[in-house]
Amino acid sequence: MSTELLSAVAAASVAFAIAWLASRQRSVAAERARLARFAERVGLEPAQARTSAPRELERVAEHVEELQRRASRTSRVELRLRVAEDESARLRCILETLPDGVLVFEEGERLVAANAAARGLLRCAEEGALSLATARGDAELLAAIREVLRADLARGLCARKVELRGSGERDKAIWRVRALAATGPACTGVSRAVLLLEDQSYEEASARMRSEFVYGVSHELKTPLTSIQAALEMLVEDEEDGSGVSAEDRSRLLHLAHGESVRLARMIRELLELARVEAGLTQVRRERVEMAPLLTELREAHRPLAERKSIELAWEVSPYVPALQGDRELLRQALVNLIGNAIKYTPEGGRVALEATLDGEELEIAIADTGIGIGPEDLPRIFDKFYRASQAQSSRIPGTGLGLPLARYLVESHGGRIEVSSVLGQGSTFRVRLPVLASSAEEPALQLASIGGWSGGAR
Repeated sequence: MSTELLSAVAAASVAFAIAWLASRQRSVAAERARLARFAERVGLEPAQARTSAPRELERVAEHVEELQRRASRTSRVELRLRVAEDESARLRCILETLPDGVLVFEEGERLVAANAAARGLLRCAEEGALSLATARGDAELLAAIREVLRADLARGLCARKVELRGSGERDKAIWRVRALAATGPACTGVSRAVLLLEDQSYEEASARMRSEFVYGVSHELKTPLTSIQAALEMLVEDEEDGSGVSAEDRSRLLHLAHGESVRLARMIRELLELARVEAGLTQVRRERVEMAPLLTELREAHRPLAERKSIELAWEVSPYVPALQGDRELLRQALVNLIGNAIKYTPEGGRVALEATLDGEELEIAIADTGIGIGPEDLPRIFDKFYRASQAQSSRIPGTGLGLPLARYLVESHGGRIEVSSVLGQGSTFRVRLPVLASSAEEPALQLASIGGWSGGAR
């Protein structure tokens, strides 16, 4: 039994050894085949591969690491390039949307870049076809660009102003050609210059308006002050040397001085109110304003003034005129200025009519007169401070030229606007458009009911 057990154990051991040797031979064969394939790829003999495989594998690993490092550097460079491209796109977008023109020149007059505004001024169709020689823009503008380019920019940047006229008499623009920067070949190898074409029309117009405003204020203040001074000087001389001013003349001089002082005070008050509105210092209360009672009140307030000139007042206001959201006193002041002007510039026996209608979501208040009218050349400027139409000046009707500007600002502060139409010698119509409350705009429109005219001409 023991002999058989020993024989079985010996046989099993021999079988295990044979199996292990077979497995080992297969592993060695597989390793040799792998080395042969590696040798074939790297160009070595199989015998060399068996000895140099570890070293070659290290080289391959190092090569792979180097490739990884290069890939990482490439990724960082690509990221930087994308960031630079995005930044360039943003800068190009900014330059293209600038209202002012930007020009870049190299080596003298060689135009290499221009934004949309500059291409429009030079009348270049595409950026790829930029050239001063082929530009079809204004000759004065092109001459100014060349003059700035040829200036000694190293001693100081140069600027020139050019006035470009359009088709209309008042259609003109002021442009300033200015060198922003210049670099010589020593800096970049290429001489470059960057020019800016600035639209100075608004600044020029503002400066002109300021000058006209100062002149208007000085003139309007001087006129009543001169009259007051002259009247008082005559009274003082009579008081000192008894020059014999009659009681009638004394009364006339006193009334003259008083009237001019009232005019002066009114002008200063209107000027201060206008300045406050323009500066945003006037607080506009937002409350419900019933317009029908306000318009009726304005007719009664102007009745005495109209009676003195035998002017018919015809009001057409429905009691269902919609309410507004705003400041009642400021709205009243704006309408007082417009109605007062209509009566002032309408001759005796004329007519002033007011009609209030609902037009969509707006209340339209039309004030029409049969007065002296406004010429077409004066219409664009009647809302300028101190501006008075030529017909008003020639008729010697007193006025400050501040009523209409103040009325416009007060209406605009309520989100509205004033429109005007006029025929010289026949009269004018001022239309005030104001937004109504949402609930009022939804009410059904009702037929206007006249609340009566006056002086026998009521409708």
